[in-house]
Amino acid sequence: MNKFTLRISLAIGALIAAIITALIALNFFSFQQESAELNKSLLKEKNANIQNSMQERFSAFRSMLAGVNITTADIEGDSLSGYAVSQLELLKKIQAGFIEDAFVMNKRGELYNSAGIKMDFNLKDNGDDYYRALFERGETFAVSEPFESAITGKQIIVMTYKLNDNVASLTSIYLDSLLTELVIRDDLFLFTHQGTVLIAPYEDYLGKNIYELRPKYRDFNAQQPEMSYQAEVEGQSIAFTSFWSPVPINNWQFVTFVKNSYINQGANQQLKISLLLGVVSLLIAIGALLLIVQRQVLKPVGGTPEEIEKIMRTMASGDFRIDLVETGKETGIYHSLILLTKELKSLISNSHTLSESVSSASEQLNVIMSQSKDNAQAEFSQMEQISTAINELSSTSQEVSEKATMAEHEARTALDSVQEGQLTLEQNIQLTDSINRSVTDNAVIVDELRQFSIEIDSVTEVINSISEQTNLLALNAAIEAARAGEHGRGFAVVADEVRSLASKTLESTVSIQQIIEKLQSQSNKAQSNMTESVDLIAQSVELADKVKASFENIAHAVDSISEINTLVATASTEQFSVTEDISKNTTMAFDLVQQNVAGVEETLQASNALSKLAEKQKHDLSFFKIS
Repeated sequence: MNKFTLRISLAIGALIAAIITALIALNFFSFQQESAELNKSLLKEKNANIQNSMQERFSAFRSMLAGVNITTADIEGDSLSGYAVSQLELLKKIQAGFIEDAFVMNKRGELYNSAGIKMDFNLKDNGDDYYRALFERGETFAVSEPFESAITGKQIIVMTYKLNDNVASLTSIYLDSLLTELVIRDDLFLFTHQGTVLIAPYEDYLGKNIYELRPKYRDFNAQQPEMSYQAEVEGQSIAFTSFWSPVPINNWQFVTFVKNSYINQGANQQLKISLLLGVVSLLIAIGALLLIVQRQVLKPVGGTPEEIEKIMRTMASGDFRIDLVETGKETGIYHSLILLTKELKSLISNSHTLSESVSSASEQLNVIMSQSKDNAQAEFSQMEQISTAINELSSTSQEVSEKATMAEHEARTALDSVQEGQLTLEQNIQLTDSINRSVTDNAVIVDELRQFSIEIDSVTEVINSISEQTNLLALNAAIEAARAGEHGRGFAVVADEVRSLASKTLESTVSIQQIIEKLQSQSNKAQSNMTESVDLIAQSVELADKVKASFENIAHAVDSISEINTLVATASTEQFSVTEDISKNTTMAFDLVQQNVAGVEETLQASNALSKLAEKQKHDLSFFKIS
């Protein structure tokens, strides 16, 4: 974590340092450019001021020269008139300290000083340029090139003004007095249109040709008044930025310049300040960002990305055997990852245990369902036997019902015979044998009915036993279905239906048994009565004389037999109806048992599928390693 924090700190520090450095550089270059532009603007302004100042000076001298009022009439041979002399003396006085003397010249080239004396040389003959400018080129005002005065030895220039077509005023002005303010400048070159240096910050440049000293100055013009260049000064190569301006009156030119180091001096100072502020800002920004990163990044992450990535890669490979010990200092994602690892490890462990339990339970369920299938098959076989027995019982009940009907019919016939016997004794004697046979047959039938009742009782006991076994099997099936859970729900419904049918079957067999007990009781009574009837008939041969007295008893007995036969017929009918219901219920139970067997088979298949799924789950969970 400490290494990660250090890396973050270094990265953030480097980023902030790069940003601050870029800002400082941008600020430096911007300030440097602004400083250069400012210095250039100042130089341009200085040039404009110099231009205006020189323009004003030349204009002032021109006005003074123009103020002289001398004509050709004032020139008297080799001298001037007194008025002309006074005009020149006044001009000289006004320009005292600036000029060497005041003069007047005529078109012939003759020159007169302020004393009115004619000079011993001729300007026209000398070909002086200012003479030619006025009287040959037609200019009004002209300034000569600087030259050394023969009188004072100083550098002077001549300014002339054409008063009229024949006369011009003239003054010789000290150059240094004209350019007093410029002489003290150390950033200016003033030179003539021919390149002669008039003012320079270096004394050895005066009087020399500027174009030889600064060849690049030849490139100055109105379209290119600005220039940067390297120049050799006192053995050192120095970079300069210069501005050129013309002096319109006499075609002079001047160049102001500044060292680039001076231009950059402010920018360099600003750079130092910016660097200092940048370092302070860098430290503050790094501290603030580290605090923010600590709170907003490191604390929420809680660990190094490498550690988190390693843990996640290990978990992705299914290996949960990593032991992440909590120190209490973990935070954010790393802490959540530790908790997630523990929870997943616990969950997978529980899933392993659950998978083992499901696998074991599915195996037990397979065994139980196999047993249930066998039991269901046995139940199916028994239900098939019960169905067959009940069908036979139904058929027998139908026969009993028919026999009972026949017995009732015979009893009624016997009753009719007794009634007829009462009418005729003779017919009774004759019919005694028939009655004896009939009663004997009835006794046999009643005995058979009693035997059938006994057989029905045994069948009902079998049905009762089967119903109890079915109920027990249904109960066991319901228990196993409950153990099977969701997969045994359908089987549980079938088991409930089977148990319900078994209960109904048991109730029906109990009812049948009660009826059969009644039938057996009546059959015993009928058999006893039939035995007595046989005895009475045997005695009737010997007791013919007592027949009339006994007819009432016989009629009563026959009536009782008829009633009994009616009861037997009714009971047989009811028994047939009950056996029909039992047959239907047995058929339904048979169908349910078939469905039960099918359900058990489906449950067994589902159990096998569950077992396979449990094995697959166990195999899948083996991918995860927790110990």
